[in-house]
Amino acid sequence: MPQAWESLYAGLDDASTLLDETEEVSMTTSMFEDEKVTRNIFQLQRKFIISTLKSGMLVIHQNRAHERVLYEQLLKHITVQRGTSQQLLFPLRLNLPVDEVSILTQLQEQLEQTGFIFKTLANNVVEIVGLPIQLKEKHVPEVLETIIRDSELDLPKESFSQSDRLAATMARGMAIRSGESMSQEAMENLVDELFACKESELTAQGKKVFINITGES
Repeated sequence: MPQAWESLYAGLDDASTLLDETEEVSMTTSMFEDEKVTRNIFQLQRKFIISTLKSGMLVIHQNRAHERVLYEQLLKHITVQRGTSQQLLFPLRLNLPVDEVSILTQLQEQLEQTGFIFKTLANNVVEIVGLPIQLKEKHVPEVLETIIRDSELDLPKESFSQSDRLAATMARGMAIRSGESMSQEAMENLVDELFACKESELTAQGKKVFINITGES
């Protein structure tokens, strides 16, 4: 049956548009304001979270759901309230090209709002002593590489803010991957956090997070 489940997400447009959500916007009312999620939740193929409703069933893309949750949390940290940092027992040192160190330096204030703590040493070495709470140390080089690459892209400035862009980039790198196992508690928490978001249906890039299968579907 794997192909049948995968087909639920077939046809989604991979070309996405970054949505600027720094300003308050009118959001679609969540179906969960009128209908509670039951605790019959399980993971399928280590990619989807299946959760039942009174009227049917939700199929939630775990990577996109976590990305959405992280995006809103990071955006809040960058623009409103500084995030908590986890201190590293041993500093992480990265040797980067001059131009990449320059980009990180330009973004340092915003990155520190998310929980990063770092400084630039001699010979273009960046020393990191603190990380955002939900960022695993092994993913740091990948996340920073993505931040640097996205910062170098020539994208229309009026389509989104730098804060949105940074939050979206970090969320992509920090989100739980497809293929990772999740505990029952972790799945329940993610579903709760997703539907507490201002916008739960789409990622910041406009990708669909879940589908609702009802008796009429």
